Order: sequence, then structure tokens, then C-alpha cells
Amino acid sequence: MKATVCKLAGSSSRGRYTACSWIPLGLVLALKTILLAQTATGRIAGLLVDPSGAIVSGGEIEIRNLDSGLTKSAVTDREGRYVFDAVPVGRYRVSGTAPRFDVSMRDDITVAAGHETDLRLELAIGRSVTAIGVTAWRQRRKPKPSFPPGPEPTIRRR
Repeated sequence: MKATVCKLAGSSSRGRYTACSWIPLGLVLALKTILLAQTATGRIAGLLVDPSGAIVSGGEIEIRNLDSGLTKSAVTDREGRYVFDAVPVGRYRVSGTAPRFDVSMRDDITVAAGHETDLRLELAIGRSVTAIGVTAWRQRRKPKPSFPPGPEPTIRRR
């Protein structure tokens, strides 16, 4: 005797979804929801560009949690992209810099659990700073020779 649990009596399951076909899908969705609810991290990713929109590779990106002070840093790849995975939920300051550019900063970036925050940072051209150092040498005067006190030397001629 064969027991069929999912087949409806007197009906063909061809072309129809039976109750058993929905169970695995329901389990997967429930498991995904439970796992996302337990995730207390998100992700920050983005692009670093110059004022013309060109990518900036090798730039330094730093994120700082405004509540805990936690900092993380990364370097942009060849395409100007950066990624911070497993970022704790909270409010962040994101800053980016590169040689010959000023620092670009964005405050109050919110990271939510299980979500990615996409952030494009645009750098401004840096101001030119010139430093001139001057070193001066004071020349000492040679001291005059001092002769011991006494009679002046006499010169004899022959």
C-alpha cells in the first residue's frame, strides 16, 4: 500500500501546483527572513570620482561610526570602486581623499541591517600649497690676535 500525502484524490497534478510543492519555497523564504532579521550589519559601497566625473583609483576611503567611533578604511580599485562589508548598523561619516585633491566628506550616512548603502564621493581639486624654508648663516668675525702684554718686539737689521 502506497501512501501519497501531497496528491489530491481524484485529480491530476499535471500542470498544477500541489500543496507539497509550496512547502520548500515557504521554508526558504522563512529561513531568509529569519537570517536577515538577525543580521546587524549592512554594507557601504560606492565610487570615487573627480569634478569631471572621471574615476579616481588608489584613493583612500574612511568610514567612522558617529556613535561608537569605530573606523574602517579602504583603497579604491582600478575602477574607482570601494566596498565595506559587514558594517555594523548605525550612522557614519564617510570621507575620501587622493593626492592633489581636497578631502570629500559626507555626514550622517545611515547603514541599515541587511541593506547596501550606495555612495558616490566627488573630490575637489586641491589647493596648491608652496612652502619656502629659509636658513641664514651668520658669519663670525675672526677674533684679532692678542699679544701678551709686555715690551714690543724689536726688529734688528743687519
